[in-house]
Amino acid sequence: GKALASVLEYHRFSKDWRARKFVTKTFEMLEKTCFDKARGFAHYVDGGAHHIGWLLDNVNMGIAYVAAHRILDSKPALTKAKSLAELIEKNFWDPRVGGFFDRIPAEGEPQKMQPQKWFPANTRAALFCMDLFDVTGDEQHKELAKEALARWYAEVPGGTNVSALDLLFWEHRQGNWASMTYTAIDSIGCDTSAPFNSRELMEIALGVSVEYRGPFATDYGYFR
Repeated sequence: GKALASVLEYHRFSKDWRARKFVTKTFEMLEKTCFDKARGFAHYVDGGAHHIGWLLDNVNMGIAYVAAHRILDSKPALTKAKSLAELIEKNFWDPRVGGFFDRIPAEGEPQKMQPQKWFPANTRAALFCMDLFDVTGDEQHKELAKEALARWYAEVPGGTNVSALDLLFWEHRQGNWASMTYTAIDSIGCDTSAPFNSRELMEIALGVSVEYRGPFATDYGYFR
């Protein structure tokens, strides 16, 4: 799912027909080999489906479907995104106290192996919900995203003059995904750097209006 969303972003800027063809064929392959109507998408590894019923696999495919709708103007992709959202809410959402479980339990699974509410996965699920809200206007998706982040948000300190969304990005995107990526890139001989030890750079970055920092800001105003 993440790879499909990335290729779609590439196509949005390049208009490369090969990227569009790759996305279309990959969607078809994954729907044929990795999708189960009851448990959603499985992880695609070594040419086959493995570990079906995990939240992140389904959420990432949902995000890719929404991207296909936005970038390729695909109404079928939006229909599939909505259907997948219903499956995710039915199978992963905890109706008692809120939050998404990381996976659907397997039959006969020991109690100590029961699903957990991994917060980084909940942030990704919230992103999918907000993507759907943006394109459909359905408030239910927005409320689900808020509930998925409610426990974390309740612990956000006040009076810092820093957006809670910036804090969320630093803690659960940069602190998780980015740190692993930097390690992988360094291992193949590329120099990487991050400004998190420079207060001056951070203050400059925070001074840039949100409208220039969004994923669909097309003029690269933030970097300018």
